[in-house]
Amino acid sequence: MQKHLLFVLSFCYFTALWGQDSLYIFDADSRQAVANAQLQILDAEGRGQLTAPLFSSEKGLFVLDSFVEGQFVLVTHLNYHQFYGDYFDLKAQKGHLFLQRRPIDLIEVLVQGSSKREEPLREVPSQLTLIDKKEIEILQPQTTAGVMENSGEVFVQRSQMGGGSPIIRGFEANKVLIVLDGIRMNNAIYRAGHLQNIITIDPAIIEGVELHHGPASTIYGSDALGGVMYIRTKSPRFLEEQGKAWHIHAYSRFSTANLERRLHSDIHWSGNRWASLTSMSFSKYGDLRAGRYKADSSMARYWNRYFYVERNEDLGQDLIRINENPNVQLGSAYGQMDLMQKLRYRYNEQLDFEYNLQYSTSTTVPRYDQLTEGEVSFSNGQIISQNLEYAEWNYGPQNRLLSALRANINGDSSRWLGQGQIVAAFQQIEEERITRKFNDPLRRTQAEEVRVFTLNADFLRKICKKQELLYGAEWTHNWVKSEAFTENIETGEQSNRGLGTRYPDGGSQMGNLGVYLSYRLKFAKEKAKLILGSRYTYTNLAASYLDTLLYSLPYDNIHLQTHALTGSAGLSWDLGQQFQLRAVASTAFRTPNIDDMAKLRAKGGNVTVPNAEIGPEKSINMEIGLSKQFAKKLKLSSTIYYNYLFDAIVQQAYSINGQDSMYYDGRFRNIQALVNIGRGAVWGIHASMAYELNDFAFLKWSLVYTQGLDYSEAVAQPLPHIPPLYGQWSFHYHKKAFSLQTNIRFNGPKRLEDYADESSENLDQALPTGTPAWFVINFYTAYELSPEWKLQLGIENLLDWHYRPYASGISAPGQNIILTLRANL
Repeated sequence: MQKHLLFVLSFCYFTALWGQDSLYIFDADSRQAVANAQLQILDAEGRGQLTAPLFSSEKGLFVLDSFVEGQFVLVTHLNYHQFYGDYFDLKAQKGHLFLQRRPIDLIEVLVQGSSKREEPLREVPSQLTLIDKKEIEILQPQTTAGVMENSGEVFVQRSQMGGGSPIIRGFEANKVLIVLDGIRMNNAIYRAGHLQNIITIDPAIIEGVELHHGPASTIYGSDALGGVMYIRTKSPRFLEEQGKAWHIHAYSRFSTANLERRLHSDIHWSGNRWASLTSMSFSKYGDLRAGRYKADSSMARYWNRYFYVERNEDLGQDLIRINENPNVQLGSAYGQMDLMQKLRYRYNEQLDFEYNLQYSTSTTVPRYDQLTEGEVSFSNGQIISQNLEYAEWNYGPQNRLLSALRANINGDSSRWLGQGQIVAAFQQIEEERITRKFNDPLRRTQAEEVRVFTLNADFLRKICKKQELLYGAEWTHNWVKSEAFTENIETGEQSNRGLGTRYPDGGSQMGNLGVYLSYRLKFAKEKAKLILGSRYTYTNLAASYLDTLLYSLPYDNIHLQTHALTGSAGLSWDLGQQFQLRAVASTAFRTPNIDDMAKLRAKGGNVTVPNAEIGPEKSINMEIGLSKQFAKKLKLSSTIYYNYLFDAIVQQAYSINGQDSMYYDGRFRNIQALVNIGRGAVWGIHASMAYELNDFAFLKWSLVYTQGLDYSEAVAQPLPHIPPLYGQWSFHYHKKAFSLQTNIRFNGPKRLEDYADESSENLDQALPTGTPAWFVINFYTAYELSPEWKLQLGIENLLDWHYRPYASGISAPGQNIILTLRANL
């Protein structure tokens, strides 16, 4: 009898197991698991609820044991459009249901750049903009600089087509921080002018971007004066996340403005404990064509490309040639290759590892603004005189290698080392500047190699339900090698004499060690969150010079040690009825690097010399933000901020051994150096709106206004890097297989009197009145031909206007038609 009873119980148990269905819920765009989704099983009429609601786990898992033919299911989540279907509709999902995110409800969206761990967006006190993979895919930016620009929240300056220097809240280059997969990209030679390093990140592999506006030195240390661009690339997913063992995504794209040809593929393999992702991108760009129609008659004179230089080897001369189409900016073409390999290994539920290998390289990238320096006189179809300065000005192949190993610890958060991450990384960056004056046979090359070791450790400890500590440490070390040589293009002879290196020829080093602590408290029935934090950073720099005679320096070694202590306080408060208050007060800093302390650079009649007496530049920041959501349809938000900058590093007249000039690079030049005497303030406002028209369409609008003044002199002057008023309006539509987005990007004017008297402003590239206002109209569409194939069409700058963004040395693309074919297999 007992044997029969045991058999019956076993049969019932295994029958119940066999009848259970597992259903995983994922975000349709990010493919991340959706936790806390609600599932209801309804009767045959689709109305009455048959069981108590189920809620998905952290992995997005539902276990269904009573869902049968003739019943209906309803899956809902605050941030997603619902799924409603019968038994067969759900079976067709094959255990993996993908929900489409609503455009406005972002209450439970998880972000990680603000604290290096996932936390709800609503608990972040500072202004934060999200750019997701879906947005990047439909807008089809050619580079990651374009990803930032298309958001409408970041201004991008360009000196050449192969570049892009983001500006956040009036700060640029080494005053904004780029973080890639949790690793800082800013290195010891990031300069204060304009930087194009962000284009070495392949936009095709970006999973998402978090734009953190305003200082973030407590978590990230130096360089985050204006903000942080936190970029996450795609990662391998395990089998239960991916849903199948193999997945291939590939696309081919062509665009007309610069004859872009691009091929990309990424191949995913998923197992239970191992996962892999391999990505490859190959891009080639022709010379960029600017718009035909000009709102100002002076644009044709100052911005058209009427002449270019061509080398005649038979004559051994550089010749001026006439450009048949002046709107085509000859001398802007280049190519790029980006590779990535990631591997994940899950040791157990509490510990997994990810290895990240990235490599980016380019062809030579012409510095277009320098190639157009000078004037040519033309009369009766003949060139009568010319004084173009350069026949060649190229950035050499720009190479970036990243190798990183991350350990993710998901253990008991009540222990000091129970939950967190440890990242060890190595980066190698190679850059070249290759120049040759007009009809000069000597080609000059300055080459830099930077090697960076990084070790980050970040942990979370929960004190109780409402209190927690974030703490961590960061160590980085930079080695900089700088070389210079000349090559006679007629004889092939090379020499390293008579040409100074950009950075110390004996090598230089920069080391940083930082530790931070952040205390977080929830109160007011967990509707408010207070965040207090502090960070200490120690920096040591050293550089040595071998050829002191060439440099005319009275020393052969310089050393610099600096300390910085910063703090921050932030508050996010849900005031009820979808009304939220955010407030932040913080200090921030930027430690001088090798480019600040040790660079020798001649420009015009001046030469900048090293100065080992400078210290960190600092700022005090305050911001307050308000947002209000109305009936889950309309969301309005605004942020006002004020940033006071002091001990700013600026360039001024200097002397060595009582001498205010020195012989350098063939002539006597006035000596200048970087010193901490600058004071200034940047303030502004950001406003945005999102309105959901229905389940398929919504509108977005954003506006950014920034102003800044330099108080270093008796009379306040404009600060550099301050863009004019800018913003974006966009309409989004997505239903079934069809997607449409149209946007209007616009910039206000920048008057000449509002420019700062600094080289980074590129006054020579502006019109006599400054930079005119402009707007462009863009359309993007996508149609899914099948679940595996998608066709995209984009039209940018529909009206074919000729415009040039503030401080840029190259005009923006004219009318551009983009055609893309995507495959998901």
